[in-house]
Amino acid sequence: MRAVQIRTFGEPGVVLELADLPEPPAPAAGEVLIGVEHAPINMNDLYLIQGVYPVRPSLPSVVGNEAVGRVLAIGRGVDHLKVVPVRTARGRSAPTRHAQH
Repeated sequence: MRAVQIRTFGEPGVVLELADLPEPPAPAAGEVLIGVEHAPINMNDLYLIQGVYPVRPSLPSVVGNEAVGRVLAIGRGVDHLKVVPVRTARGRSAPTRHAQH
């Protein structure tokens, strides 16, 4: 899959890169796999990229905490969602939404 990631903290125009990463595994129990179609870069993302956000992920890291996409697969025990054309997603604590899946 392709994803926007950083290898170091710094100015977004300098440190953001499009990377080819391994495909994610099938969702485990209680998880959902979303195929990201659109993902904005918001202020929290910019702060994280610059290294000034209170949460600093280990590097390299895929960035982003909002996305719109398709539910591609559902793990065991997820009964409130279906594989459908389009859904929205909002990250909680894991900023990993600027990726295809």
